[in-house]
Amino acid sequence: MRWAFFHREHLDSTIPWAKLTPETYERMTGKWSEKFFGDELLRFYGFHADPESISLWKPNAKYSKVPDEWKHQDMPDVQETSTYISPYQSLSQAIQADVSDNSLNIQLLVTANSMIPVPWFFLNAEHSNSNIQIIYLAPSTLKQNAIGVRTIFSEALKTCYNFIADAGTVSLYKPHAAVSMIPVEWMKAHTSVNDIADYVFPSTPIESVITKKGNNPETLNLLVVAQGHYQIPQTGIVESKTSHLLEFERYNSIVQASSRLPPPSEGANHKVYNRTQARRSQAIFDGRYPSRHETSLIAPTIQIYHPIFARFQQVLEDPQVQPTATDMLNTRKFMNFLGEIGSAHEDVCNAKFRDYIFLLIGEEALSIVNSDRTVPDGSFWIRVDNQAMVYACIELKKELGASRGDPSIQAALSMRNNWLLCDVIVQRLTGLTWMALSSTVEDRHIYHCARIIVAIRKTIQELKSYYMDTVAKLLPITRGQPHPRYFPYPTSYKATNNEIINFRYLRSLQNYDTCVTYLGEIIEQHPSEHPPQVVVKFVSTYSQEVHRFLAEKGYAPTLRYYSPLPDCPPVQRLSPAEKSAPSQFRLSEHLVYMVVMDFVESKTYDKLSVDAQKNARAQLKVILRDLHCAGFVFGDLRPPNILITRDGHVNLIDFNWSGRFDMKFQTKDSRVPEDVRQGIQLAKERLDSDPHYEASEAYYPSGLSQEIQWANGVQALAPILPEHDWGMFDLLG
Repeated sequence: MRWAFFHREHLDSTIPWAKLTPETYERMTGKWSEKFFGDELLRFYGFHADPESISLWKPNAKYSKVPDEWKHQDMPDVQETSTYISPYQSLSQAIQADVSDNSLNIQLLVTANSMIPVPWFFLNAEHSNSNIQIIYLAPSTLKQNAIGVRTIFSEALKTCYNFIADAGTVSLYKPHAAVSMIPVEWMKAHTSVNDIADYVFPSTPIESVITKKGNNPETLNLLVVAQGHYQIPQTGIVESKTSHLLEFERYNSIVQASSRLPPPSEGANHKVYNRTQARRSQAIFDGRYPSRHETSLIAPTIQIYHPIFARFQQVLEDPQVQPTATDMLNTRKFMNFLGEIGSAHEDVCNAKFRDYIFLLIGEEALSIVNSDRTVPDGSFWIRVDNQAMVYACIELKKELGASRGDPSIQAALSMRNNWLLCDVIVQRLTGLTWMALSSTVEDRHIYHCARIIVAIRKTIQELKSYYMDTVAKLLPITRGQPHPRYFPYPTSYKATNNEIINFRYLRSLQNYDTCVTYLGEIIEQHPSEHPPQVVVKFVSTYSQEVHRFLAEKGYAPTLRYYSPLPDCPPVQRLSPAEKSAPSQFRLSEHLVYMVVMDFVESKTYDKLSVDAQKNARAQLKVILRDLHCAGFVFGDLRPPNILITRDGHVNLIDFNWSGRFDMKFQTKDSRVPEDVRQGIQLAKERLDSDPHYEASEAYYPSGLSQEIQWANGVQALAPILPEHDWGMFDLLG
């Protein structure tokens, strides 16, 4: 099929052939023709066509070449020379070509508007030596909404700079000065984009910037600013001397896997979910593990990464926080809406739902395109330094079971596109809540639903402030270097003299997903060559009493700090039933405590020579004797918790299970040495005469690992006794 480009500048060009298979010829309609002829116009004529402007026309007469009269200055309108072909017609129906008759004639005329070339540059220090890029934009694009333009520039960032922009963060600026190459001073660390350019988009249309009369297409029009990460492998990532960092490698693997993930709506299907959960780099850490697979997808509690999560639960249970009468009435309206069985179109239901969310929470949930082109049913986003960030999202289904996936899983998968941590951690802060009116007596039910809504409203504002004040100031990810997104939020503690000590995290101290122990270094007012290093640990139970007792004797690292998470309120107000629960259930108002101790250069017991282990066991006998005669037990005497310093001294660590044992029950177990039993008996006699003594006991946790060889008598939720410590001592060999 022969066709011609009906454009004044190209009428002298050779008439190209479009070679189509019969099947394609029949299907060539609408978007098919836009894509096909858009590529052909660029290939034959070097013309960047606006796809939406491409139109096809059937010549009114038979031409074997473009008539000379068309080439004159008074070139006729295409409508005078041909008949428009509807985008819904196939080419075969429209031109009814007889190949033998029309093989040398022009069967088709193509018209199109030109795209506008826009010189732009990604303002990022990693690209100080890069050239100005050219992007071709359709005139209609200049007036598009934020989603369309951001999608275009997100693709350009990926293509030109290997940079994956986070959803909604792309912003455009107009440079103050007209430049054809990037000045070096723009790339200095202290330079702000606001110092060198004016904010343009998405607050105002970009057409006023790039269509201004006299605009030079060789002069930089736009600066692009975005947050995100580099695609791996890539050349733009910063290298460091210590290129291997466990947290970076885990983050890197997640980034690499993101391009292979199905969209959230498909990923929430139980079969797909089962498959992706079997791959660590694709999994979300929500505790759900694939069938017939040993992968553990339990993560550290989300509270250590930001106090907002504990704050939500605290507000939910705080008797001082009460819904207003307006909250109750609006909640009732919302619940009545949710009671309707989904019969309307999904988009209609979702729009009504978002209206209610705005009424109840005071924040508008909008449609924001994720970096993978998926669109959650609603996103809460903020603009930080003229950039947008998604900090919460909504996924909706008209009915449970209306689709093949769980909407809560779909929401988790959607939020993955905006996750800030090293791993994608998903933890439910409430149970599933029935939010429909189902009886004539529902005031109490409405009240509890209103409390959830009030808690969301209060804490989502705090989350918003966190993104504005903290997330926006995070430095780019650097290969091999620690980054705040890898670690918990506390970066300071209060010393015994009430001085605030600041520290920075360096790395995890354990190579497994539930690791909550980190190496850090003190940030000194007058930096030294070797600042003190500390171990920072986050636990649900810990015996500071036992730790301090052994530290004073030189048998444990110095304990610098032990307290509930800073800025984190009690998150569990114990009910009367919980307060009466057996002590071995270990219920506490505080979910997490922070422990800071000195870091000790050492080896673990299992890394020692036979002679060194023999020396260590001799010291351990002394430690256990002192510990038990004082009424304490250790609980977890295994090689990883036994450190041997450079000078050969034994230090114990990990006091999560340690505590007291009831000394009034005398042990007769032969594993306990006779002198230790005598020491315990003497201590017991002193306690018998103490009217203020109250027996307390340490217990093994409910999640006692079955993969570890424990001493005889060790059981989950059972008291920890001296004979158990000595039994574990015997297992050391």
